Amino acid sequence: MFNLDWVNLKSKLTILVLFAAGVPLYWDTWAGMYYSWHSDNTYSHGPLIVLIYVFLLLQVEPTEKRKSTGVIIVASIALFVAGFLWLAAYLTVVQIIQASLVPILMFFALVVVYGRSIIVQLLFPTAFFFFAIPFWNVFTTVLQELTIFVNGAILDMLRIPAFIVGSLVYLPNGTFEIEAGCSGLHFFIVASALGSLYAHQNLISMKRRVLFFGISVFLSIIVNWVRVVTIVIAGYTTDMQHYLVRIDHYVFGWVVFALALIPLFIIGNKFCRQEDEIATENCREKPRLIYGFPSFRLFFLTLGLLAIAPLYARALDIVHDAQSVDQIQLQNVEGWRLNRDRVMSWQPSYKGTKDAVLAQYSTENFALDFYANLYLKQRQGAELVNQNNRLFDRREWQAAPAEIIAFSTQRRTDVEVAGVELSNESGRKMLIFSWYSIADKVFSEATELRWYELQQKLLGKVGSGIVVLRTDCDDNCDSERAVLTEFISINFDILNRTLTDTWTNDSREIEAKQ
Repeated sequence: MFNLDWVNLKSKLTILVLFAAGVPLYWDTWAGMYYSWHSDNTYSHGPLIVLIYVFLLLQVEPTEKRKSTGVIIVASIALFVAGFLWLAAYLTVVQIIQASLVPILMFFALVVVYGRSIIVQLLFPTAFFFFAIPFWNVFTTVLQELTIFVNGAILDMLRIPAFIVGSLVYLPNGTFEIEAGCSGLHFFIVASALGSLYAHQNLISMKRRVLFFGISVFLSIIVNWVRVVTIVIAGYTTDMQHYLVRIDHYVFGWVVFALALIPLFIIGNKFCRQEDEIATENCREKPRLIYGFPSFRLFFLTLGLLAIAPLYARALDIVHDAQSVDQIQLQNVEGWRLNRDRVMSWQPSYKGTKDAVLAQYSTENFALDFYANLYLKQRQGAELVNQNNRLFDRREWQAAPAEIIAFSTQRRTDVEVAGVELSNESGRKMLIFSWYSIADKVFSEATELRWYELQQKLLGKVGSGIVVLRTDCDDNCDSERAVLTEFISINFDILNRTLTDTWTNDSREIEAKQ
């Protein structure tokens, strides 16, 4: 499969060195992917995908001895831009984008070194790497709903009495839940990877490649349907005492999957034999190509371009780590009592905060719970904007559509805060107003905050947080909404100083030292 003459060997070593150099340079991104692979069984195949990716890179055959200057310039610019996008994703802690840029960075790096002759050859390895990136959960809901629908149809066809509500399957002797983990997403990803790899390595006809890939994906979905239906039937016929019900059904799914690979590869072998004479030869052995000699100047240019973004990120980390801030200071509000020690049932949950406070402002007739937090250096899972952060317990409270409340203050004319009304099964209601604050700027939506936060971090400045006000409601929350809106509009600048004083003082200290 490999032609191991000296020039060929040198080109492969160049590819390996570029890949190996990228791992420590983008270590935080690799560490994030490694965590996803080992914390979620759905992506446990990730390390194997990376090994195959490297193997595919080593199959690349550069043939262009004199490289186009235009291609080198375009690829260099693209590599620099991809590095900047990675830096933006790193500073805003968007792991999916960071991981997605890893194969793209490698793609442009190799094009800079070897020219246009490898562009087409790199397309499949680059795409194949995405099977290791944990973004495939977007297919979970569709696969889950398909599984529930087909499961119900098969049970009905077999005349097994079953009543399906949502993801729950009620049987006379027990209940099954076809949860997200039963969607077959892992089978779907692995089958897609296997199907695309086999087609790329063994078939020439694009029609047969696409067909074989489609069969692989369809077979993985069928396998999961068979797995789920078999478990439900086993539970029904054994009064929920079968091994697959009581102990383990995960391994069973992979056994069924492995058996399904037999007919899949029989079909693949048939496709290979059906290729014409040239395609049949390609199924057995790829023809020898002339390898291009790697340019050391381009090689070191590529290393430099690869290193710019992560080295700048390290420099910013050093600046950020050197910054220290005061603790959050609660502000007194005229006409309202501030209770710093009140114990409240409402407890927002934000991971990784530098500091956070929870208190209450009250009058004789009204009480407002107040929460504020502060983030400095953010990391994956410990960041201001994260789906796992919560202002309320989502299991207890149901949220109405969010609203944006706009008003003016003494210093500002276009302040916007986010508002949401909540209710629970017992009939209780509450109202929450919140806004993000960074460098004396206020944002009601996370997307706007992300962009401004990125600008600040690129300049070496850190410090962002959220300010929240909450109150209980009666009936439709209209009177409470009016009081809360008036309270914020009058005292907004005072409340916002809870955070802005913290990092404004610090930034002045840093500027004085400089």
